[in-house]
Amino acid sequence: MTATATPSFQVVTAERVPLSLPLAGLGERAIASSVDVILILLLFVTLLFVYNLVRQGDLEQDFATATTRMALIIGGLVLVGIVVFDVVADVLFAGRTPGKRVAGLRVIDSSGRPPDLLTSTLRNLLRLVDMLPLGYGVGIFTMFFTGTRRLGDLVAGTVVVNERARGDSIVDVVTAAADGVVVSGVQLSDDEIVRLVELVRRGVALQPALADSLCATTATALDRRLGTSSSPASPRAQLAAAVVASAAAGQGIAARVWRLHEAERALRAAITAFDDRVGRSRLREHRDHSDHERTRSVAEDLDDAARAAGSEVMTASRRGVPARWRESISLALLEVERRRRPLSAPALRRLSGYLADDVPLAVWAERANIVRIMVVFAGATVVGGAISFLDLDVGRGLIGDDLTDLVEQGASWTDAIAREGAYLQTAVSVGLNNIGVGLRTFAFGVLGAVGTVLVVAMNGVKLGATFGVAIRLDTADTLGRFILAHGPVELSMICVAAAGGVCLGRAVISPGQRTRILALRDEGRRGLAVLVFATVGFAAIAGVEGFVSPGRHFPIVVNVGVGVLTWLLFFVWARRGRR
Repeated sequence: MTATATPSFQVVTAERVPLSLPLAGLGERAIASSVDVILILLLFVTLLFVYNLVRQGDLEQDFATATTRMALIIGGLVLVGIVVFDVVADVLFAGRTPGKRVAGLRVIDSSGRPPDLLTSTLRNLLRLVDMLPLGYGVGIFTMFFTGTRRLGDLVAGTVVVNERARGDSIVDVVTAAADGVVVSGVQLSDDEIVRLVELVRRGVALQPALADSLCATTATALDRRLGTSSSPASPRAQLAAAVVASAAAGQGIAARVWRLHEAERALRAAITAFDDRVGRSRLREHRDHSDHERTRSVAEDLDDAARAAGSEVMTASRRGVPARWRESISLALLEVERRRRPLSAPALRRLSGYLADDVPLAVWAERANIVRIMVVFAGATVVGGAISFLDLDVGRGLIGDDLTDLVEQGASWTDAIAREGAYLQTAVSVGLNNIGVGLRTFAFGVLGAVGTVLVVAMNGVKLGATFGVAIRLDTADTLGRFILAHGPVELSMICVAAAGGVCLGRAVISPGQRTRILALRDEGRRGLAVLVFATVGFAAIAGVEGFVSPGRHFPIVVNVGVGVLTWLLFFVWARRGRR
């Protein structure tokens, strides 16, 4: 059976070989996503089972009495788990999650290689937008207009290819259909050969009578051209035999397709030999010299076969061989690319270079947008505070009953954290909540930065409303003392994450001379670097909020000093980008 026709995506390798790769369809991606979701759910069920076993309590009762803070922790863990699951799979398993492995899919970048850490992170962060408003609404809508690429793929420059879509070889299908029939004196144009091959391929999925009926008119016209009487062979066999004869005579596309077939057979044989030899070598703890030489020999054979196949693909592309006929050998060349991928610098060195150079450079370049976001945030805070101060009931509605109760408790709330020793729990909950805010602020920027501004404004209004309620309840001094140590960095990082979202919005609204897709890709990488800065800030300041801010075990001058010092440290880090 032949595979269902799928759209092709053009990739150019480092050797300038144009590959035609079959894109994964919506149904195939849905199957892969379903498998991954089931695995994630099983993972969380297992964690809940372990929790119940360790606690030896009533899990249902624990959920019924769970606090808002615990709900935030669980929600944050689910959100982070979904993103991290795909990122880890992309990086460690060459672009394949377990679900994609089951469906035969793989994520690749524009050069045909699995996505690196930054590309995968950007791609999967935008899943937060693809999932809007319900289910996978934005993602599915985007796929219908972009050839099965969701928004995250467009921004990150990735595609999901179907490695099982190549089906049977054209040469094998045509040769089998010819069934020993011989035709001579055939002179066919390239367009005629393409038509004959497609008729023969379509006949594979049909009953023999229907296949012959499909090919009968063309076979009769071919007999008339050749000046022969009707052949006893079936019409489909006649057409296949004509293609085989054209290939044997070295005619145009037919001969080129046969050469592609031979090159692919040699390449796949070299891949098998390489995998077999390298696999055996890795199982041996000590390799002798002869074993090393054999391993090097199969590696050289693989390179030779890949060069020969690449040359055939380049020629076939220039000669007009249809892209769908080059998909099978393109997938084989893609396998070679993964096997002989050059070793990159150690991960720790690349990460340190990224944090020391790329991240501060992006933050410093976006400093004007960070200031603008701060103005919006401050204005929303003032508005929220004024409204809540004037009408306490409105303030309660803005911040919720749970937070209102905590504000009303005043010092007893923060003292309770210290008294119960809930430092780590507080740090984890606020850290996850802030990181979630940062992720949403960044991802919603792809909606033209409108979503980013709304998230910032809503957080500003909520912060102002909290202070407005605290003033009305005479607990503003306790709330102010609580945020002195972590507030400067935490609030600044919300604005920094929003600036990353503005990068995406800028690409959507004003791409300049670039295409909108290329602008999203460029600005997305800069925005991601800005988001990394904010995420590090959220993670670091969560420890301060959990261990320093609660209670009164530090003099107020210490809280002020910690707040100023941590803000200056992050400012110095951002200022490195000035160089």
